[in-house]
Amino acid sequence: MAGLLRTAAAALADYFGRPVAPKTLAARQTEGATTQALARTFAGHPVRGLTPERLAGLLEGAESGDLTQQSELYLDMEERDPHLHAEMAKRRRAILSVPWSIEPPRDPSGKEKRQAKAVAELLGGIPDLEDVLLDLMDAVGHGFACLEVTWSGAGTERLPVHIEHRPQTWFQLDQGTRTQLRLRDGSADGAELWPYGWLTHTHRARSGYLARAGLYRVLAWPWIMRQFSLRDMAEWLEIYGLPMRLGYYPSGAGSTEKATLFRAVRDLGRHAAGIMPEGMRIDLLAAAEGQADPFLAMVQYADAVMSRAILGGSLSSTPAATGMGSGVADLQGEVKRDLLLSDARQVQSTLGRDLVYPVAALNGLVDDPRRAPVWRFDTREPQDLTAFSTSLQRLTASGMGAFIPVAWVREQTGIPEPAGDEPTLGAGASRPGAAGEPAVPADEITALAAAATGRGETPRLPPDYAETHTAALARLAEPAMLAMAAAVRGELDAALAAGEDMASFNARLLGMYPELPGGSLVAVLAEGLAAADLAGRYDIDHGA
Repeated sequence: MAGLLRTAAAALADYFGRPVAPKTLAARQTEGATTQALARTFAGHPVRGLTPERLAGLLEGAESGDLTQQSELYLDMEERDPHLHAEMAKRRRAILSVPWSIEPPRDPSGKEKRQAKAVAELLGGIPDLEDVLLDLMDAVGHGFACLEVTWSGAGTERLPVHIEHRPQTWFQLDQGTRTQLRLRDGSADGAELWPYGWLTHTHRARSGYLARAGLYRVLAWPWIMRQFSLRDMAEWLEIYGLPMRLGYYPSGAGSTEKATLFRAVRDLGRHAAGIMPEGMRIDLLAAAEGQADPFLAMVQYADAVMSRAILGGSLSSTPAATGMGSGVADLQGEVKRDLLLSDARQVQSTLGRDLVYPVAALNGLVDDPRRAPVWRFDTREPQDLTAFSTSLQRLTASGMGAFIPVAWVREQTGIPEPAGDEPTLGAGASRPGAAGEPAVPADEITALAAAATGRGETPRLPPDYAETHTAALARLAEPAMLAMAAAVRGELDAALAAGEDMASFNARLLGMYPELPGGSLVAVLAEGLAAADLAGRYDIDHGA
């Protein structure tokens, strides 16, 4: 990998072509004179005394670009509601179980494959990447999440040494478009985020302006209904089952006597005992009656609708039986997987733009974001290898005519290509071809050679054996031909992008010829020539 590193160009640009200033790599934006006060700002708690009218006004204020109170509300919502916290934790942490890799761009050249491998090795040196993923998923509720990056000093490798989550209350929207996130610095529009200084993930839980895109905005209304119901139920529990106590004080009693009587009435309800002066009395009326069911019904309704909004269903959150069978659970499981796929696609785009490309560019591996390596989550469901292999055998059986690329089989099963002389199952050490290429299945060629030599009972070759086995050889050679064509196509794309002429492209082809993946093709041709020679001998021996 060291051979791929070179000194980064002085005119460094980010994914969108914006110039990257040296201060971006040497300091943190939040340590500036106009922004360092953010770290000393105490969070507000707008849920205190929150009413539906105040909630509506708070959400409308965020639409004008001021995200502070809305973000503080979202923080309080999750902090004060264990059910909401548990459901959002499930949504955020689901992505941690998905394997990921760094892949080259579409139709890669050999050089681009090596670049992707080098970037993967560099990213492997970044600590706590799982925490980075979890922090980025905070955007699901808020609509966005910003992580500030601190880069290592200039040297052989430039890597993030700290990637820290910054509270959403530190940010605002620009006044002009209300679509661009800015750092609050006291100005009307805020400070533009430094290129290479941030991982900025905007998550679209719903369409619309960024201030309205977070999932918490949808959850705010059922959440406040739940809080009112819990408060009312708590008040009801304070008086349910306790008799009403009325105290009577004599005419002319002073404030001291009245306070004494009130204390006696209160202690009677709490301790079932109390004292009061002679001449005063307490009457016990009928106990308060009522049921908690209406309050609980509202709480359960709010819990269910919040679970459906977050996870696509509520069966995983409520222990009560539904009586609907496992089909509903399976359907809700599919919905949760759809949400995971959507989350993974959005997060991998952010990581490719704000992490993979900066690491590759700063280490001199790439300079074109269109051909940069990409972050890829492997969201494929595990294959049933027994059923899959049985289907492949039927599809590739003689007479079916299905030509299946080996690369597609590897993609479906998740089985990687062997590297170099790595030990393998099946073909083992006799695996022909260049490193990393699939072994050539020679069953049909072996059968042809056995028939031509006349071992055992002398078989009769069918009249169309030449056409039949020519098609078999073509099928065996197809993976190698596709690999060679892809390599040539990648070099052609690179030549066109560089504006080279045909003479330069010819030079490219001559230079890449030793690296063309043609080992499998050589093996197929050798087997084919041997089978043709033996078939010819067979024909001569039998008077054909």
